[in-house]
Amino acid sequence: MAIGLEKSGQRFQWVVRSPRCNPEDVLGPSLPEPDLKALLPEGFLDRTKMKLGVEMNVYDEEMVKAKEVETNVKWVMESQGGISMVLLEPPVKSTASGASFVESLAASNPSVTFHVLPPIPPPDFASSTKHPFLLLQELLGQYNDKLESFLRSTPRERLHSLVIDMFCTDAIDVSAKVGVPVYTFFAANAGALAVLTQTAALLAGRQTGLKELGDTPIEFLGVPPMPASHIIREMLEDPEDEVCKTMAEIWKRDTTDTRGVLVNTFDSLEGRALQAFRDPLCVPGKVLPPVYSIGPLVGTGGTKREEAEKRHDTGFIKAEEIETKVRLVLESEEGIRTRAAELKKEAHAALEDGGSSQAAFLQFLSDVKNFSE
Repeated sequence: MAIGLEKSGQRFQWVVRSPRCNPEDVLGPSLPEPDLKALLPEGFLDRTKMKLGVEMNVYDEEMVKAKEVETNVKWVMESQGGISMVLLEPPVKSTASGASFVESLAASNPSVTFHVLPPIPPPDFASSTKHPFLLLQELLGQYNDKLESFLRSTPRERLHSLVIDMFCTDAIDVSAKVGVPVYTFFAANAGALAVLTQTAALLAGRQTGLKELGDTPIEFLGVPPMPASHIIREMLEDPEDEVCKTMAEIWKRDTTDTRGVLVNTFDSLEGRALQAFRDPLCVPGKVLPPVYSIGPLVGTGGTKREEAEKRHDTGFIKAEEIETKVRLVLESEEGIRTRAAELKKEAHAALEDGGSSQAAFLQFLSDVKNFSE
């Protein structure tokens, strides 16, 4: 395989990691890392690194030190101009939007620059016969010119990458015009991303909608079998339905048209789902970009429960009801309570020095830095 990759002349990323001691235990320890120079053809690493810009990485999570993270973060935050967050005016006003919202973000994140693009009049959601999701996507696309202007106003030596929200896929075209690598941030978990990515690929080969499958289980890589009816409702419709087609295109572009996806999870929680993206059968015929598990990222809230419930006083389940049911499950199932406690410890460990999420974030910064150089 190494010889074929080298002769192809194509850029590639080959991530090598030792298998688990017990393949069935995705949370268990791994075998010792291999000696790549001994396994691969002589001179392969040097030739591919120089000619193709290949970076092959084998990392031991325990060897990732805080100093390495600090160095890479400092490169982003200080010497290279820092981080800018580009925001849009929400098309639907709420108490958590507008100038006060941006000011509170800026106050709590002094090292980040916030820039709000000039507003575009939103569509009339109330009177339009078009699906609100389509209206929102059209509005996001209309911001492309303003985003391009902002990016071009930034000195090129300080513009290293663009990280977009999972629904802002129109911005991928902007990044291509400007010549800057683009990454997606997926705020949900890796299991959801795996299902959505594979569903988009599944729809591409169908003439009829998934709705006709009813509760028939579908096998997705990375997650247990799930009834077809549990997929997002709009993606059960005919593949030519405009909403279904738009959603499928978004999930496809998020994982095939970017240089990588930052996902809000950690290895020991979703090792199986994360592994799915490295399987060639995940999206047949496509080599997916790296998936960086940098979570768990959990907001501090900022809005009291009472205020949230006041805004959503109809048609929503109250937070206290969810909390009651969760506590009921935890108190009735000893195994669940024990596993929850274990995952809490693992989540903290993932974010600490040498943790898997810190290693993934370091890898992301390293990839961005190497592309810039």
